[in-house]
Amino acid sequence: MTAETVFATVTFFGGMGYFGAALASALGVGASLLFVPVLLVLLLAFGVDAATVPGVAIATSLAASCAVTAAGAWAHWKAGNVCADRLHAAFPAMGAAALGAFTGGMFVISAPGSSVMGAVVAAQLIVAGLLSVRLVRDRSCEPASNADADDTIAAVLRHARTLVYVFAVGALTSIGAGGVFLVPYFVWRGAAKAPAAAMASVLGLAITPVATAMYLSQHEGVPTAGAFGLVHAPIALALAVGAVFGAGLGARAARSANTALWTRLLAAALLLSSVRAAGKML
Repeated sequence: MTAETVFATVTFFGGMGYFGAALASALGVGASLLFVPVLLVLLLAFGVDAATVPGVAIATSLAASCAVTAAGAWAHWKAGNVCADRLHAAFPAMGAAALGAFTGGMFVISAPGSSVMGAVVAAQLIVAGLLSVRLVRDRSCEPASNADADDTIAAVLRHARTLVYVFAVGALTSIGAGGVFLVPYFVWRGAAKAPAAAMASVLGLAITPVATAMYLSQHEGVPTAGAFGLVHAPIALALAVGAVFGAGLGARAARSANTALWTRLLAAALLLSSVRAAGKML
């Protein structure tokens, strides 16, 4: 590629990482949920074989999401959305999330490309439906203090059903579509929105590294320059650099912004993406 093409590519994916991470952090959804639909369209232009595009899109987005989740968790902590003294309550849930990520990663690695694409389409439709009907009503007020909010989340994390739920979310996240389910669950159980989004980022720290390590270790990777295993490293790096700067903006917006409009737009985009992908499969 020419220098101009490289610059344009880095600028585009860096900007995509910035705005994607900001929106993901503000809404409390997984950044891969935003990256995968775009990569499904663009990876063909980078020489990735059509049969491996679903796996590469998922693996590349998860690799970039490592930076998103780390930056998002740090930004939420700095913004006061999570209390470090109570993080020990999240350790069992983080273990369940990591196990779920391993399970989902095994599916992506071992299943045919068409099956992976089918799973992505189904997951996008489910997420679009969840966002559209707003199963969890937006709360007009915050708890009296962040300490109260952290106490609520800590109590929720101790339930066995929470561990089972987080395991399932970890599996879904490793195919690019699970992070959106964590915030509604915590809010439904009584937590405020900002601390719930913060805990979603914390649990993401146990999901994205596990799935990314599995995808990077694949010996039969993508025969494309810059690819490691199933991860397209140049794209993942550009996304990650932009995401590090965008996550802080989203963490601040989680407290102050009205995210209803962005939630509807995200649901519409996922619906269009799933319909387009389903049409290509038929």
